[in-house]
Amino acid sequence: MSEIPGDLKFLKSHEWARVEGNGRVTVGISDHAQGLLGDLVYVELPEVGATAKANEQIAVVESVKAASDVYSPVSGTIVEVNSALADKPETINEDAYGDGWMFVVEVSNSDELNELLDRTRTPKAWKTKSTESSFPRYENATLGWPFSFWRRLRTYAGRFAACHRHGISRC
Repeated sequence: MSEIPGDLKFLKSHEWARVEGNGRVTVGISDHAQGLLGDLVYVELPEVGATAKANEQIAVVESVKAASDVYSPVSGTIVEVNSALADKPETINEDAYGDGWMFVVEVSNSDELNELLDRTRTPKAWKTKSTESSFPRYENATLGWPFSFWRRLRTYAGRFAACHRHGISRC
Protein backbone atom coordinates (compact mmCIF):
# COMPACT_ATOMS: atom_id res chain seq x y z
CA MET A 1 0.00 0.00 0.00
CA SER A 2 1.26 3.42 -0.84
CA GLU A 3 1.06 6.43 1.45
CA ILE A 4 -2.03 8.60 0.89
CA PRO A 5 -0.86 12.02 -0.37
CA GLY A 6 -2.06 14.90 1.80
CA ASP A 7 -3.49 16.92 -1.09
CA LEU A 8 -6.20 14.37 -1.97
CA LYS A 9 -9.89 14.34 -1.08
CA PHE A 10 -12.05 11.21 -1.28
CA LEU A 11 -15.53 9.89 -1.86
CA LYS A 12 -16.54 7.05 0.46
CA SER A 13 -16.72 4.86 -2.67
CA HIS A 14 -12.90 5.09 -2.99
CA GLU A 15 -12.48 7.75 -5.70
CA TRP A 16 -9.88 10.43 -5.04
CA ALA A 17 -9.79 14.05 -6.22
CA ARG A 18 -6.73 16.28 -6.49
CA VAL A 19 -7.55 19.99 -6.79
CA GLU A 20 -5.17 21.45 -9.38
CA GLY A 21 -5.82 25.10 -8.53
CA ASN A 22 -6.97 26.13 -12.01
CA GLY A 23 -10.60 25.12 -11.57
CA ARG A 24 -9.73 21.54 -12.49
CA VAL A 25 -9.75 18.35 -10.45
CA THR A 26 -7.84 15.17 -11.33
CA VAL A 27 -9.67 11.95 -10.40
CA GLY A 28 -8.63 8.34 -9.79
CA ILE A 29 -9.39 5.40 -7.48
CA SER A 30 -7.74 4.81 -4.12
CA ASP A 31 -4.80 2.51 -3.66
CA HIS A 32 -6.93 0.56 -1.21
CA ALA A 33 -9.63 0.01 -3.86
CA GLN A 34 -7.19 -1.15 -6.54
CA GLY A 35 -5.61 -3.51 -4.04
CA LEU A 36 -8.96 -5.11 -3.24
CA LEU A 37 -9.97 -5.35 -6.90
CA GLY A 38 -6.71 -7.02 -7.89
CA ASP A 39 -5.02 -6.87 -11.28
CA LEU A 40 -6.91 -4.42 -13.49
CA VAL A 41 -7.44 -5.60 -17.06
CA TYR A 42 -9.74 -2.94 -18.53
CA VAL A 43 -10.66 0.70 -17.90
CA GLU A 44 -13.60 2.42 -19.55
CA LEU A 45 -13.04 6.18 -19.40
CA PRO A 46 -15.50 9.00 -20.14
CA GLU A 47 -15.31 10.98 -23.36
CA VAL A 48 -13.64 14.40 -23.32
CA GLY A 49 -16.45 16.97 -23.25
CA ALA A 50 -18.82 14.68 -21.33
CA THR A 51 -20.69 16.14 -18.38
CA ALA A 52 -19.86 14.69 -14.97
CA LYS A 53 -22.24 14.94 -12.04
CA ALA A 54 -21.07 14.55 -8.47
CA ASN A 55 -21.66 11.07 -7.03
CA GLU A 56 -22.80 9.64 -10.38
CA GLN A 57 -21.15 6.87 -12.38
CA ILE A 58 -18.71 8.16 -15.01
CA ALA A 59 -16.23 5.31 -15.66
CA VAL A 60 -15.67 1.58 -15.09
CA VAL A 61 -12.65 -0.42 -13.92
CA GLU A 62 -12.50 -4.16 -14.47
CA SER A 63 -10.13 -6.64 -12.86
CA VAL A 64 -9.59 -10.37 -13.01
CA LYS A 65 -11.92 -10.59 -9.99
CA ALA A 66 -14.74 -8.17 -10.82
CA ALA A 67 -15.73 -4.82 -12.24
CA SER A 68 -16.74 -1.64 -10.49
CA ASP A 69 -18.26 1.68 -11.44
CA VAL A 70 -16.21 4.81 -10.81
CA TYR A 71 -18.11 7.85 -9.55
CA SER A 72 -17.22 11.47 -10.17
CA PRO A 73 -16.44 13.32 -6.94
CA VAL A 74 -17.46 16.66 -8.49
CA SER A 75 -19.71 18.07 -11.20
CA GLY A 76 -18.30 19.62 -14.35
CA THR A 77 -16.96 18.88 -17.81
CA ILE A 78 -14.40 16.19 -18.60
CA VAL A 79 -11.44 18.04 -20.13
CA GLU A 80 -8.83 15.27 -20.20
CA VAL A 81 -8.60 11.50 -19.86
CA ASN A 82 -5.60 9.27 -19.21
CA SER A 83 -5.71 7.43 -22.55
CA ALA A 84 -2.56 5.48 -21.61
CA LEU A 85 -4.80 3.36 -19.34
CA ALA A 86 -6.49 1.83 -22.40
CA ASP A 87 -3.28 -0.02 -23.26
CA LYS A 88 -1.93 -0.39 -19.73
CA PRO A 89 -4.73 -0.44 -17.11
CA GLU A 90 -2.34 -2.01 -14.60
CA THR A 91 -0.81 1.47 -14.20
CA ILE A 92 -3.56 2.06 -11.62
CA ASN A 93 -2.30 -0.97 -9.66
CA GLU A 94 1.27 0.29 -9.88
CA ASP A 95 0.71 3.99 -9.06
CA ALA A 96 -2.89 4.74 -8.04
CA TYR A 97 -2.16 8.29 -6.86
CA GLY A 98 0.26 9.25 -9.64
CA ASP A 99 0.35 7.90 -13.19
CA GLY A 100 -2.85 5.93 -12.49
CA TRP A 101 -5.09 9.01 -12.59
CA MET A 102 -8.19 8.50 -14.74
CA PHE A 103 -9.66 11.83 -15.85
CA VAL A 104 -9.69 15.58 -15.22
CA VAL A 105 -12.88 17.54 -14.54
CA GLU A 106 -13.30 21.29 -14.99
CA VAL A 107 -15.37 21.95 -11.87
CA SER A 108 -18.72 23.70 -12.22
CA ASN A 109 -19.53 23.81 -8.48
CA SER A 110 -16.50 24.18 -6.22
CA ASP A 111 -18.67 23.85 -3.09
CA GLU A 112 -18.87 20.10 -3.78
CA LEU A 113 -15.18 19.82 -2.84
CA ASN A 114 -16.12 20.66 0.77
CA GLU A 115 -18.26 17.50 0.96
CA LEU A 116 -15.33 15.18 0.19
CA LEU A 117 -13.29 13.39 2.86
CA ASP A 118 -9.75 14.57 3.46
CA ARG A 119 -6.89 12.23 4.30
CA THR A 120 -7.58 12.45 8.04
CA ARG A 121 -11.23 11.40 7.62
CA THR A 122 -10.71 8.31 5.43
CA PRO A 123 -11.38 4.89 7.02
CA LYS A 124 -8.44 3.40 8.93
CA ALA A 125 -8.43 0.32 6.65
CA TRP A 126 -7.42 2.53 3.70
CA LYS A 127 -4.25 3.62 5.46
CA THR A 128 -2.90 0.28 6.70
CA LYS A 129 -1.98 -3.09 5.29
CA SER A 130 -4.31 -4.71 7.79
CA THR A 131 -7.08 -6.88 6.39
CA GLU A 132 -9.29 -6.02 9.37
CA SER A 133 -12.21 -3.83 8.45
CA SER A 134 -12.72 -0.42 10.00
CA PHE A 135 -16.32 -0.39 8.76
CA PRO A 136 -19.29 -1.32 11.00
CA ARG A 137 -20.42 -4.96 11.23
CA TYR A 138 -23.38 -4.58 8.84
CA GLU A 139 -20.94 -4.11 5.98
CA ASN A 140 -19.18 -6.88 4.12
CA ALA A 141 -16.66 -8.35 6.54
CA THR A 142 -14.62 -10.08 3.82
CA LEU A 143 -13.17 -6.97 2.24
CA GLY A 144 -14.49 -4.20 4.46
CA TRP A 145 -16.41 -2.50 1.68
CA PRO A 146 -19.96 -1.21 2.15
CA PHE A 147 -22.87 -3.22 0.78
CA SER A 148 -23.55 -0.35 -1.65
CA PHE A 149 -20.22 -1.10 -3.31
CA TRP A 150 -21.05 -4.78 -3.69
CA ARG A 151 -24.40 -3.91 -5.28
CA ARG A 152 -22.46 -2.01 -7.93
CA LEU A 153 -19.89 -4.74 -8.37
CA ARG A 154 -20.38 -6.94 -11.39
CA THR A 155 -19.72 -10.65 -11.43
CA TYR A 156 -17.47 -12.51 -13.84
CA ALA A 157 -20.45 -12.94 -16.14
CA GLY A 158 -20.99 -9.19 -16.14
CA ARG A 159 -17.34 -8.62 -16.97
CA PHE A 160 -17.44 -10.99 -19.89
CA ALA A 161 -20.68 -9.43 -21.13
CA ALA A 162 -19.06 -5.99 -20.93
CA CYS A 163 -16.04 -7.23 -22.86
CA HIS A 164 -18.24 -8.74 -25.54
CA ARG A 165 -20.28 -5.53 -25.74
CA HIS A 166 -17.08 -3.52 -26.29
CA GLY A 167 -15.55 -6.01 -28.72
CA ILE A 168 -12.66 -6.95 -26.44
CA SER A 169 -11.33 -10.44 -27.06
CA ARG A 170 -8.80 -10.71 -24.20
CA CYS A 171 -11.39 -11.36 -21.48
